[in-house]
Amino acid sequence: MDADLSILPPDKELFTAPEPQLSQGLSKFFEALRSLPPDDKHIFEAVLALAIHVPDEPDGEPRPNRTALDPLAQACIRAGMTEVMLQFIHFPDEEFVEAYSLYYGYMNQWQAWNSLLRLARYGTIQEREQYLDKLMDGGIIPLAAEVLGVLASQTYLIKRLSSDTTADILRALYTLALQDPEATSDQLREPRTIFQQSMLRLDGNDPWNDDEHSRSLMSNRLFGQAQGAALETARSLIVLNTQPSSRHYLDVLRQKPSIIDLLMDCLLIKPLHCHPECTAAYAASDNLAALFRWPSSMLVPGISTPAEQVLGGKDWKALLQSLQLLTSHRDWTDNIIEAWMKTEPDVEDIEDMDRSIEDAHNLFSEERSQIDEEEIDEDFKTATGRARISLLRVVATLTHGADAAGVRNVDVYSLLPIAYRASQQERPFEEMIHEWPDWAELENSYELEIEHYFVAPESLLGPTAYTRLLTVLAQRNALKSLHSLQKPPAGLSPTTSAAQLRQITHPDVISRLLTIAIIRVQGAMRKAERVSEGDVPSIKIGAGLVFEAVAELAAAVVAFDDLTGGEYAAEAASAARHYLVLALQHISETATRARKYRRAYLYLVAAVEVGDSIKDRRAGWTDVEGKLKKQLRQAKRAFEAQANTDIDIRCDVFDGTP
Repeated sequence: MDADLSILPPDKELFTAPEPQLSQGLSKFFEALRSLPPDDKHIFEAVLALAIHVPDEPDGEPRPNRTALDPLAQACIRAGMTEVMLQFIHFPDEEFVEAYSLYYGYMNQWQAWNSLLRLARYGTIQEREQYLDKLMDGGIIPLAAEVLGVLASQTYLIKRLSSDTTADILRALYTLALQDPEATSDQLREPRTIFQQSMLRLDGNDPWNDDEHSRSLMSNRLFGQAQGAALETARSLIVLNTQPSSRHYLDVLRQKPSIIDLLMDCLLIKPLHCHPECTAAYAASDNLAALFRWPSSMLVPGISTPAEQVLGGKDWKALLQSLQLLTSHRDWTDNIIEAWMKTEPDVEDIEDMDRSIEDAHNLFSEERSQIDEEEIDEDFKTATGRARISLLRVVATLTHGADAAGVRNVDVYSLLPIAYRASQQERPFEEMIHEWPDWAELENSYELEIEHYFVAPESLLGPTAYTRLLTVLAQRNALKSLHSLQKPPAGLSPTTSAAQLRQITHPDVISRLLTIAIIRVQGAMRKAERVSEGDVPSIKIGAGLVFEAVAELAAAVVAFDDLTGGEYAAEAASAARHYLVLALQHISETATRARKYRRAYLYLVAAVEVGDSIKDRRAGWTDVEGKLKKQLRQAKRAFEAQANTDIDIRCDVFDGTP
């Protein structure tokens, strides 16, 4: 039976009718749309009307057990809206020949994209699952970066992606970000593509449309936006994985080894003129850190127990193999250093930025300007802050497997100045990264079930990376030789000099920075203890993650002191041992609240071990030890009584338990 086209364009009553008339009318409506080519004018009017009646955003923030999908949206999905929108999107655009066909065809596909995005933001857990089923049946994987970005945060898409599919997507996104902007510079000059101005909310009466040069500058700006969107989407696909696995990321890199090369090139992306908001290179640093995130099956970096080594062994091996792929890139050290330097713009960079802002502002009329200098400045501070800690995270992680990953002494020498600079005075606008997907909060116990992505602030990660790099050199008996270094070693980064290495590894400098590290530990502990007393789950989780960062820094100081026999800062190291015990105790309490009893127990085992190594105990420390060992016994009983949420393993396989 032929579709009833008389229902097009739709009346307002179609979307406001009661049931069953609503569902009956919508079924006829979508059947009529299905029968038409996507460049039909009727479709343009129909989809526009649909967009008006299906809200752009959910009503309020997502909350557990709440049905955010309104009756009209439910009826639209039942009537075939998802399938029809996908049909429009998949229609080959080479069949849009005439000018009117191009306009309506592309506009209708764009409207269809937006319809899918709106629906992805709605619903309970079950509704989102069902909606994702429809999308995957319709071929969601080939869809564009914007859709991927929304789905990564709003649905379970990441859980369903295989490693080879993830690799294909990441390679495509990184390749897009690295395209030559000149290839798209004519997009707002050619008659066949000028229609895009209406999709991008540009006004043809604005100065950008005055001549070919101004249109080329606007095309530059638009490509920069696409470039940034590609890297942000890639970041979401990696960061928002709530059950991360080093083995999964290794499989991704093995499927497409070129991902590393592409991403390392993305670190060096230069901001396009007239797009001063560009943060693409900084987002690439975020991507890099997330690909090599510390395994969730292991304890804090620098803390280990025999049982943890067994349980996290496969993930640790996978991480090391991934790091080997990173260090096999010929210029990996230079790229990281250059990416860091991008976060510290010089006078020339600032002048270029000012010209870019001015020229971008001149592309718009005053009332339609998209350029907000204060917002650009704030976004730049945020993006560079995130990039800095992401790069420091990669450096710190590399030090734990430096030998196996193939990190040479000259690589350590080249990276030391970065870590040294990051250990100096705290930045006034300090960033840390703590993320999880939006859909997670729809679960009653989301804080217990997922792994949050966290990168510590520079005030902690800077000293951590610096101390860990020194520890690698101390392990290799290569630290003291730097005190008398006269000429740069072969392969040293041109940004580093022999004099600089002598200065930042001088015993007095090391001692001073280790003392600063303890001050940072002390301050972070106080803040985390204060906020952990609140009732907001995400804040309490964040406090627990800060305790982990504190423990990592304290453990780095202890490891360095153990290797150097107290030569550099024995007093700071003694304080580090005390704070390490307390931080591990806090982490154990956080794990207990999350019913992760194995982790809680292992952290207490490590805390007792560190406590036993303290020679100069502080006043009242006997009480701390007594409480600690009592908690250990309680943790052991809880662990043995209930299968923990990580891996079901009996506690009695461990040696040395009181």
